[in-house]
Amino acid sequence: MIEIKDMQESDFEACAKISGDALPKESWKIRDFESAGKNPQTILITASSDDRINVDRGMNNALATDCKASDDLPAGYLVSYFAADEAELTSIAVSDDFRRRGIGKSLMQEYYKRLKEKAVQSIYLEVRESNSTAILFYEEEGFESFSKRPHFYDEPVEDAVLMRKYLD
Repeated sequence: MIEIKDMQESDFEACAKISGDALPKESWKIRDFESAGKNPQTILITASSDDRINVDRGMNNALATDCKASDDLPAGYLVSYFAADEAELTSIAVSDDFRRRGIGKSLMQEYYKRLKEKAVQSIYLEVRESNSTAILFYEEEGFESFSKRPHFYDEPVEDAVLMRKYLD
């Protein structure tokens, strides 16, 4: 079972670790989560899972242990800013150990629900052109690419694909 909840300050370190592992070139740091958490027009949510896995927590030199994400760490997170009737999906990531288990989709479903409650009608995002896995995920979620930002990313220099989704 996947549980989605509001991100807590106690989740910031684990979410920064997930971000660093999943998005090393654009990773969010603890201070980024802290800053986002202070903004009232931000959605910060985490996902946990009952699935048991053997995972190297990678924090504080912890040894590999049999655990589940809900033991103490989130399996994934989502951050978005919204204003008026638009939102920007700023970051979404799932721990390597919990990928392909529906966590990203569950985060997105809760995200859509929260946006509708705020009368948001469209979502925008940008993604590295080479990140075909993310692009496919967003397309499966109903996003369409509508433009590119040339040379938007560094290390390596790369275009950003701009995508949007209109909510029903």
